[in-house]
Amino acid sequence: MQRLDRQTGPPGASAEIVHIPVGEPSESVRMVEIFETLLTALILALVFRAFFVEAFIIPTGSMASGLNGQHLAWVCPNCGWEFAIGPANYGDESQFVPPVSADCPNCHHTTDLRDMSLQPRQGDRIIVHKWPYIVGDLLPVRRWDVIVFRDPVNPSQNYIKRVVGLPGESVEILDGDVYIARPGEAPRIVRKTPAAQRSLWSVVWDQDYLPVERASVREPPAWFADAGESAWRGLETRTLRFDPRDEEIAWLRFGPPGSTDYLRDVVGYNYAVARNFVGDLRVAGDVTFAPQGGPGVALLELERDGRRYVAQLTSAGQVRLDAFDSEGARRSFGPAQVRVRPGSPVRFELRHLDRVLEVRIDDRAAVTSVFDDSEGDLEILRGRIRGEPVQVRIGATGRALTCRHMRIDRDVYYTLTSKTLRAGPGQPFPLGPEEYFVLGDNSPSSHDSREWHRVGPHLEDPDRPRPYRLGTVPRDQIVGRAFFVYLPGLVPGANGAAWRIPDFGRMRFVR
Repeated sequence: MQRLDRQTGPPGASAEIVHIPVGEPSESVRMVEIFETLLTALILALVFRAFFVEAFIIPTGSMASGLNGQHLAWVCPNCGWEFAIGPANYGDESQFVPPVSADCPNCHHTTDLRDMSLQPRQGDRIIVHKWPYIVGDLLPVRRWDVIVFRDPVNPSQNYIKRVVGLPGESVEILDGDVYIARPGEAPRIVRKTPAAQRSLWSVVWDQDYLPVERASVREPPAWFADAGESAWRGLETRTLRFDPRDEEIAWLRFGPPGSTDYLRDVVGYNYAVARNFVGDLRVAGDVTFAPQGGPGVALLELERDGRRYVAQLTSAGQVRLDAFDSEGARRSFGPAQVRVRPGSPVRFELRHLDRVLEVRIDDRAAVTSVFDDSEGDLEILRGRIRGEPVQVRIGATGRALTCRHMRIDRDVYYTLTSKTLRAGPGQPFPLGPEEYFVLGDNSPSSHDSREWHRVGPHLEDPDRPRPYRLGTVPRDQIVGRAFFVYLPGLVPGANGAAWRIPDFGRMRFVR
């Protein structure tokens, strides 16, 4: 019971307190108030969902391994590398059929899964921002955005892919990279943003995850010395040690000895064989020069398509990059001066990415060389099928040094297969107004703009402002931009229980 207190009588008179009872609202009034509150909340939620954000679950692995559909969270028993494994019945999210084996992308170990009790995880749950694209040209769709859009066949189904082609451009995929051309212009490579690139690196080898057993169906990668006695030690440990013996450069080569079965577009998520050798990669490690000794040099080398690229870091902090063509002619870039303190590690990296050659020190660019897109190079790329992997070497001379946390990563390789219908070499695919071209990060197993061959009745509507063309995503079919993984693949409950445990440690922004 609520009450209001009121004073009566003339001023100065004794006050008489009159109690006026206020009755509780009737049951019917309370029900109306509850209904109004719920209705208001529902309307606000619908408005928020329609114009601001919406939650989605990723059913398949076309964006793996950055964004996973249904999968097994697997730790390689041979090296400890953790990766996601997709189903054998890829594309059928109604059930999860485990593959018969798991192939580690780091050490190449194959594990037989047929007699194991496996509990799959659900796909990642993401938040999609709708408002950036609703406001129109103020926030346009950008290249390398990860977007959610309606399936060209079934509008009730949503797809998630990465934008690579924008309206008015022609898209062509050459040597695993995306080239675009605008009317009257020659094709040029489009380089990924740093944020997108961080999601698109795939591990080739991590020295911190060494295999326990060397024997495998595929020979595990490793560092090995060229013929003869080597000044390098610890090749099968996490720390590589160089003890100088003479003034000659001592080299270590990466790869399974006598094998070229590495540096392909393999994705651990897939139950499939890799097809192509990848040309874009990075090699990096923490280099520590000994506190005492004479001048020392650490070297990283990539040999790609008959050309050699050598990065040098001296104990005095000088960085230089040398490029040798197929005839041995040299071009030098730099030098640059960086801070190197003998006895303290410095991160030393050489990368060849999107026709940019770069030496990075402590994750900052020190020396960079950009290759021009000439018509002659484009014709070579249109006919290229790389027949062997890029050769990776590390070297040293002079002062003793150690290399720790050595790692090699490859770039995404946009694969062309027998299912590819558009944007192949010599067949640029033009985009009209408000049309976009999209690709999946898991390129070998992604049903995207390259392959679509059917269209649903919703896009065959004669009243559409523009006729729909297969292979495109019209602007009006875009739902929004993927923003945040708010609930990563749920961990199965104990003994197959129905409840699931959120994997909060993998919550992250979508790049």
